[in-house]
Amino acid sequence: MGRVDLQGSLLETRWVRRHLVTKGSFYERLADHGHEIVADDDFAQLYSQGQGRPSIPPSVMIRALLCATHDRLSSDRETSRRTRVDADWKAAMGVDDDFEGIAATTFSLMRARMAVHDADRVLFEATLAKAVRAGIFKGPLTAIIDSSPVHGAGNVADSYELIRKMIGRLARAMGDRLDADVAAEALGLAAVKPDMDWQDRAVRKQHLGDLVELAAEVLATAAGEATADPEVAEAARLLAEVVLQDVVDGERGPEIRDGVARDRIVSHSDPEMRHGRKSASRRFDGHKL
Repeated sequence: MGRVDLQGSLLETRWVRRHLVTKGSFYERLADHGHEIVADDDFAQLYSQGQGRPSIPPSVMIRALLCATHDRLSSDRETSRRTRVDADWKAAMGVDDDFEGIAATTFSLMRARMAVHDADRVLFEATLAKAVRAGIFKGPLTAIIDSSPVHGAGNVADSYELIRKMIGRLARAMGDRLDADVAAEALGLAAVKPDMDWQDRAVRKQHLGDLVELAAEVLATAAGEATADPEVAEAARLLAEVVLQDVVDGERGPEIRDGVARDRIVSHSDPEMRHGRKSASRRFDGHKL
């Protein structure tokens, strides 16, 4: 777990070279008022006190995520690039022009910290609400929350990826016993993450429906092969399990489950790994003893 000096040198880099930020923009508003809506102390419980390696101050991380929300970014790599090269972003983040940027993996770790402490919705959405009230964001709060990177591809793609990979696993196990067109679709989805707008809820919902439909088709074909082929039987069992654990029937079709299923499979490469809880607020991924 990283640590952060909450009394440290962030104030030294909070000044902004005003000629570098676009006048009248979201970035200028965040540069001017960012310190009013997010502070390191707000996220202190996510970090160890005095242990681990120094971390990027959480206030800088959150302001970067606010920029990503504004720009509707779904890629941590692109978010990282902008923290390194975009003058507007640096002004909005409250860092110096020489700031070297935030690594893509650091954003993933930040989301993990927030999820482990059940802070992804509580803290980040509270920060977004403050930003809307301060006039930094222009638009309905609900729409802004839905477009947030905390709730975008980095948060929901795990379920989609598990289903895609398990469909591909079953297709490979079946070989030429599966219809060629269905096999091509299944293997294609398993190989490459779809190039789609992960921030768009309707697009995600359509993709989920397509995956569930394809999974049902492949499972129906596999039903006649499973009794004679243990590999097909195991792949079919895993596919059915990940669909059931992560998807529920909603009023308008399949939806990602709200909450986490007990003993959830979390890895397509290591299906024995499970999701569990140590307490109501502490979660973990690992293997049962």
